Amino acid sequence: MEDHPEQLAARSRRRAEPRLIVPAFHGHQHNRLCQLDWHPMYINGAGKEDFEGCERAFKDSNMLASGTRLASAFHRHQAIEQHWAFRSLDKHTDWVSTFLLHNYQQALGIIQKDGADLRNLSAKLGTTPADFAQYLKDEKAYLQGLKAEPEELSLRLEYLESLEALDEARYRANTASLDRQKLDLDMAATQVRGATITAVKNRYRHAWKKLEDAEDHTAALETRLSLEERWTPADRAYQEAKSEMVMRKYRLALDKLERLVVQRLLELTKISMGGIGTSTSQYNSTAANYLRDSIQAAQKNWPSITNTRRGYSQSTG
Repeated sequence: MEDHPEQLAARSRRRAEPRLIVPAFHGHQHNRLCQLDWHPMYINGAGKEDFEGCERAFKDSNMLASGTRLASAFHRHQAIEQHWAFRSLDKHTDWVSTFLLHNYQQALGIIQKDGADLRNLSAKLGTTPADFAQYLKDEKAYLQGLKAEPEELSLRLEYLESLEALDEARYRANTASLDRQKLDLDMAATQVRGATITAVKNRYRHAWKKLEDAEDHTAALETRLSLEERWTPADRAYQEAKSEMVMRKYRLALDKLERLVVQRLLELTKISMGGIGTSTSQYNSTAANYLRDSIQAAQKNWPSITNTRRGYSQSTG
């Protein structure tokens, strides 16, 4: 019985062992864990290929703009069609052979120069190629472990946040109660407008409803944590959770600042890179300016976060 064409195609794909790759130009916009799986730098067999053929094709098409801007629709279409037709021919003749030759020459140079440096460093550090592969596996396992907090830790921090929210809700409810009592006195002594009365009563009702919801949420968390007594600021568990909460904010702020700085550096290296096209360079310039502003904004909040971490560490240490 003959195989179905789709089955033949599926077997062919499995034999070819295809895989997805994020092109090198865009790869650094992805997080580090993604790069370990999909960036060409970490894929055996990718060699010097950056998989940015589309970017080069777009760059080559930019030259059509000046010659077709004032042309008629017919001549514009004709120029575009001929451009891509000739480019396809060139790609399979002189362009491919030159490209392969240059890549081969560069690869030989890298093997000769960097290979010698690598052997010297490996001898000093006592490392082998197997160690390098293991380093990437260890880094991947470490980053995967950072994707989510341990469930027990997340639950304790959520409970701490619920306690703080409960204190805030209790304060607002008490304030709303005082306003309601004051309203009753004002209504007895003077004339009060209906809109004012409605606003105070609504604020009173909403505040107490939020307090009830906060109490229910806190009680539910206490049940999940099997707590017999509610935490207080004097409890050791409360202080440990507070310290971990400060460290969480510190790590998130540090990760954000590091990501922005790295993106800024990478964008700056791409602004004047040859062979990527004018429009792409302009985009990178705009992105770099945006990242610069983002970094400056993050730096404004950085001192307060680090001071909070330092002050809390000193007070609990």
